[in-house]
Amino acid sequence: MSSTGMGLIAGLLLALAGILGGFSGFVFAV
Repeated sequence: MSSTGMGLIAGLLLALAGILGGFSGFVFAV
């Protein structure tokens, strides 16, 4: 796999983790 593909996957994982973290934080706040 190319380094660009690895970077893309890493970026998607970070984005997904950020969304899940923000959502769980929002639910916890409510």
